[in-house]
Amino acid sequence: MRKLTVLVFLTAVMMVAGSALAHDCSAVPFLSGSYYEYNPNDLTTWVDYACWTKDSNIGGNTLSYCNPQYNAFASTALYQHMTHTFTVGASDSGTSTWTVTFNYQFLSPGGYWFDQIGVLVTVWHNGQGTNYSWTHNGTQGGVYCGSGSRSFSAVNGDTVTVDFDLERSDPSSSVYLSNVHILRNAS
Repeated sequence: MRKLTVLVFLTAVMMVAGSALAHDCSAVPFLSGSYYEYNPNDLTTWVDYACWTKDSNIGGNTLSYCNPQYNAFASTALYQHMTHTFTVGASDSGTSTWTVTFNYQFLSPGGYWFDQIGVLVTVWHNGQGTNYSWTHNGTQGGVYCGSGSRSFSAVNGDTVTVDFDLERSDPSSSVYLSNVHILRNAS
């Protein structure tokens, strides 16, 4: 009986601890200034990026050239992706104008096209997909503490996929992503 009681107690503790660490990826967007924030995690901490799927060759690092120094996700290989998909709620507030913003560090000493960082936003509306993209590659030079953004359109009921492409073709290159925000204009 004592073993059963201890087992039940430990199971309950693990369930409470697990739910405290869990993140609600379908949480209601919150108003932040003149925008509604749809990204439940801004990728500035390691604690929770459960709402993003990432390929196996993406690891952690720091955007050391930025102030403050953001925690970042870094690619160690070609064709690495971080993706987040959500559906805009039927009764969500805001306009059809959106922006995804992010910080990045990109260094390609060899100036290779295959070293790149990019974002592809795909909006699905009534079965039709519309793509919005942004890319920076090694032929365009290095960026020590860059800010990127891509505007797009979406309305209530649309499904939005934000896919970051982090590619590093040379061991001397570095591709870091941090501080991602998915914003919908409030008015």
